Amino acid sequence: MRSLPVLLFLSVAASCGGMTPEVQSALDEQAARFQAKLDQLEGQFSDSLARLACTSDIRQMFEQVRSECSVAGFCGTTQIKAADSQLDPERRYQFFRTIRSNFTHEVVYVSSNQSTITLELRRERLHKLAKQSRLRSTRFLIISSDHAGTLDARLRAKVVSDLLIAAQVPENLIDIWPYGFKIPKPELAMMRPIDKPQFGEQDLLLGIWVFRVDC
Repeated sequence: MRSLPVLLFLSVAASCGGMTPEVQSALDEQAARFQAKLDQLEGQFSDSLARLACTSDIRQMFEQVRSECSVAGFCGTTQIKAADSQLDPERRYQFFRTIRSNFTHEVVYVSSNQSTITLELRRERLHKLAKQSRLRSTRFLIISSDHAGTLDARLRAKVVSDLLIAAQVPENLIDIWPYGFKIPKPELAMMRPIDKPQFGEQDLLLGIWVFRVDC
């Protein structure tokens, strides 16, 4: 950070006129070094926050799922269950419960014939999630039930991914994983009220779960 006084001096000198090529070159060089240092510090801070947000066991779970998906070329119920089955007994078959419990998320409800999210509250909450500051490792995971087939799950999820993209989330940071999730009644009773179907939203299986994942 010792370059900062030099950078300020050069900036003042430049603003007072008499900008020579040598001064301009020195100013550009110092600015580049200063920016590189800031980028390094920002990266270290981002990585530290990511480690806090994503514990080693959760990171292992995601690595296992992504490995299965990479082999298959896509992600879906088969790949997620295959990865889930390889975890230790205490964490086995807990994928959906784990991410619901550990990651910031929103739920929107989209039926097969919908091209948009009907409830304004859902759109507002999703937009707010998309606009939160991101770490270098942040991704957005969309999970939609494939109870009516994988194509249906992907089409409904696309309604949501389009809104994320409209909110300036890069498309390459969005993952869509059709998944045959189940929520047992005891867990349903413990869900956030906002996650449950509201007026006009009848079927829990039509929920599109959007997770901010820092793994």
